Amino acid sequence: MFDHPQDPVHLLDSLIAFVDEWQGIRPWYGVSEEKLQAVTLPHPLARLYGALGNMPGADGRPFPFWRQDYLLPFELTRNEQGRLLFALENQGCWSAFTESSGDDPPVWIIAEPDEPVLEHPSLANFLVTLCLHELTLGAPCLYSQDGIKTTLEQAGFRVNPLWLHGLYPCLDQLLQTQFYLVEGHALVYQDHWIGFSSSEAAEPFATLLTEANRMHPPQTGNLAEYLAQPDANPIVKRIHFERLARDFQQQADSLQAKADECRLAAEQALQQGSTTQPGTETDT
Repeated sequence: MFDHPQDPVHLLDSLIAFVDEWQGIRPWYGVSEEKLQAVTLPHPLARLYGALGNMPGADGRPFPFWRQDYLLPFELTRNEQGRLLFALENQGCWSAFTESSGDDPPVWIIAEPDEPVLEHPSLANFLVTLCLHELTLGAPCLYSQDGIKTTLEQAGFRVNPLWLHGLYPCLDQLLQTQFYLVEGHALVYQDHWIGFSSSEAAEPFATLLTEANRMHPPQTGNLAEYLAQPDANPIVKRIHFERLARDFQQQADSLQAKADECRLAAEQALQQGSTTQPGTETDT
């Protein structure tokens, strides 16, 4: 994955494949082709929204790439001064713009009016870095611990390079960023942040992690308790019940197809029996 940093198609394919491996992707997580065809979009954004634009986030968030910084949902993207606004920094320190079309246009990072505009050379590169950034910092179990990559390696864990060519805005510059995947269950970002796909996935690493460095409590996954709260986010409720409805509908369609197959097999068996039934033999 992510081995050809100059190939935008490969980068987006790798990103979608990784998200599927990390969290799982359902067919309905993508924005509909009807919506995507109604507007012009650069190819990397169209590919990303087409696969993940309706994907729900964890921890009550309506979108997975929406913890520290924000990849805007498809419906909230907009044109400003001839460029497409598609991402924001969480405190409003910068806004990210790109062209409305193209195979892999540049990204312009605009901060305060008196600060220089940063030009990122590749939208695909920016999207991969932003999404991995958000998947790490939005992981169900997150720790901030300096030198965590070295600590893991010294403890015998396999730390595989995942994405080593990312450029991401920090203050007045674009910084080179690195992401690593540990045993398939943990994302390490910049040798400082480590996010786990679940609280259970963090258990083998418990002796290496300092409780004081845990950034937010591990999520138990008990969504029913959250939805029962009076102040539960209505968007989260809607997404949850729509997802349940799709799951049940998918199960119902699958069972209906099996029922139809059984009926057809029964009819074929009956027809076969009627044509092969032995005749009555008489002795002569």
